[in-house]
Amino acid sequence: PLAAAAGEAVEEEVEWGEKPMPLIAIDAANLAATGKPRDGGYLAVVPVMTALEYYMNRFPGSSVVCLLPPVWRTPRAIDRVRGESAALAAARDELATLIEASMAEWAPEGAADGAAEGALPPVVRWAIDNRAVLVSNASLSGAVAAYRDPQHQEAMRAWLREWVWRYELRRRPRGEAHAQEEEWYFLPDANFAAPPEAPLQLLRGGGLTPAVSSLFMSSHLEQLRGVELPATAVERRRRVEALVLHVHRQATGGGEASFRQLGFKQRKDASDVLNKFIFISRTPESLADDSRSARTAPEPQVDEVLPSSVDRNTQQWLATQLKAMYALSERAALDAAASIVVECRRAAEELQLSRATAMQRWEQRLRNGRELNDTSLGLSVSGRPRAGGRKPGEGETVRIAWRPHEPHEVGPSAQQRYVDEELQVELWSGHYSQLRGAYEGFGHDMRLLHCRLFALVSRYSALAADKSAFQAALPRPMMRLLKERWGVTHECYASPLNRCLATFGSVFDDTDKWFGSSGSFYAFRPVSGCYEANPPFDTSSVQACFRHVGALLGASDEPLCFVVVVPEMDMSSSLARAFACAKPFLRHHEVAKVSEHAYLMGLQHQRTGHGERYWHPVKNSMLYFFQNRLGAESYPVTADFVAELIQAFKAVDEPARPSSPPSSHGRVLAQLLVAEHAGGGSGGRPASALGVLGARRSEGMLAFRSKGV
Repeated sequence: PLAAAAGEAVEEEVEWGEKPMPLIAIDAANLAATGKPRDGGYLAVVPVMTALEYYMNRFPGSSVVCLLPPVWRTPRAIDRVRGESAALAAARDELATLIEASMAEWAPEGAADGAAEGALPPVVRWAIDNRAVLVSNASLSGAVAAYRDPQHQEAMRAWLREWVWRYELRRRPRGEAHAQEEEWYFLPDANFAAPPEAPLQLLRGGGLTPAVSSLFMSSHLEQLRGVELPATAVERRRRVEALVLHVHRQATGGGEASFRQLGFKQRKDASDVLNKFIFISRTPESLADDSRSARTAPEPQVDEVLPSSVDRNTQQWLATQLKAMYALSERAALDAAASIVVECRRAAEELQLSRATAMQRWEQRLRNGRELNDTSLGLSVSGRPRAGGRKPGEGETVRIAWRPHEPHEVGPSAQQRYVDEELQVELWSGHYSQLRGAYEGFGHDMRLLHCRLFALVSRYSALAADKSAFQAALPRPMMRLLKERWGVTHECYASPLNRCLATFGSVFDDTDKWFGSSGSFYAFRPVSGCYEANPPFDTSSVQACFRHVGALLGASDEPLCFVVVVPEMDMSSSLARAFACAKPFLRHHEVAKVSEHAYLMGLQHQRTGHGERYWHPVKNSMLYFFQNRLGAESYPVTADFVAELIQAFKAVDEPARPSSPPSSHGRVLAQLLVAEHAGGGSGGRPASALGVLGARRSEGMLAFRSKGV
């Protein structure tokens, strides 16, 4: 310990006995700024390591983690210009080692003092969510101000008194014989050096003052509201299958008793109608075609997927789809559409009732001290994530399975084994690693990773089980060409499962946002740049795309460009009117012939059919280049570039590797190799600022001790 090196008395290690061990979170930004105020503490890792040494040696039974400021992720602008110094590069390497050892992670983004109205300081929110002691001298003034009612304000004051540990940092005199270039004394507040029993019990929900208990429960309930429980994801999947069966029965009069009894084409046709119905119900009113523009605004949808509120014009649209798909009479199509609308509303309402029941059950479990995480939710993972960039192959998969804790959590089919395909999802290990990296890179709670992956994959698999081309994507070489030549970095229509670029928009914000989605394209308002748009291949989605692109280009005074790829369609009156909104900005269009291009399968995260990765359309595709005046100057459409795009629009058998998400040092598995120091002489200190740490595992946090690392 540093104190021993200074010739001081070393306090005895604290004995926790049977008491729960607290998680100690070190506010690295605050410690670094204290030790190096002149430079704002940028990459001042030595004070941080000093505090880490102290707590790991002082409290050997506890877990310690450093919350690193996100600004340390990448070099500053000035360093990128003149080159980063060796000291800064070495400091960044030290941080990477800590992160690999699960002893540090990136703090959540946001103002450090919680300046945003109604927002807690990010480190406070993290500490509350993780029930951790926070080592910080920051004022945290925004924490109390984030609440309006007196009860919550008093609860926060109690938390700040009991769970924020203050400290003093003193530089070690340079004249001491054992002192290195930069060393510190870390002196914690005497009142908090050995935490009282009550804060320790807080980790298990006991021994709290009512105010603090209320605050922690409020935090956990807020977290619960942001989770789609596995029971809800499974129930929605079953509801979608039941609706596909209902569409088939109403359209054909078939007497099949279950979804499983339907043939492939029967499922495919009914799924096609249902998918289009789901997407049109989510199209903004302002972008609807003219035949629907005069409708009265329906009530809000009660479910994120199943349509529950449909007006008469949309019901008429559904009847038209049924008439075209099944060759029904006008009367039969209208009757079938009315029945499907009623059944969708009933399914959505029953699903939400089931969801509310599951949430209430979990609220009670949290009040009884249960933790909310993947394990407590009954999720397990099998298979091994694949490293490297090789093409995903058979057997290289990861399976996430849900084992219900109680029979009623799976409804009438309670006796089914949990290995039933309804209770598990599977994806290529490469996709799993990429999704995990994106989730971790955005700083989300890793304890709920598999819960959110289960909900995500369940939803897309349910909607595209028999239409894997419904979420079809452009080939990777084509996307790469757009990125390299025109700087395209955003896909307007994608999903976490099939995105190619670093940023993307998608339809289901509640499940997709955790993996980087910016939300619906129709809420996207860029004023400059170049973007790729490949909307769902139904007329209503294409119409909405044309209208939104035209509106964005008309409102921008900066260079703006959209490359829109859609099937060749019959320009009916409604589609022609939508196209007219964007036509003034059309600089060029090109035809990709039916036999000379292909799309990546929408369900490329898993094996489909006979293992095909590409879908070959049965009609031509159209490439439209929409640009305002400045966009045309910034992104010139040349014959050579268009020819290269058409060439890249062909099936190429290569790995599907999305671009990296925002930079992250997160790792799938944290491993550490500890070796004895090979030299240094007696009394020598380790060359690394990691110092003398202890080798022990505690509640999943990996610590280590050696004479050298």
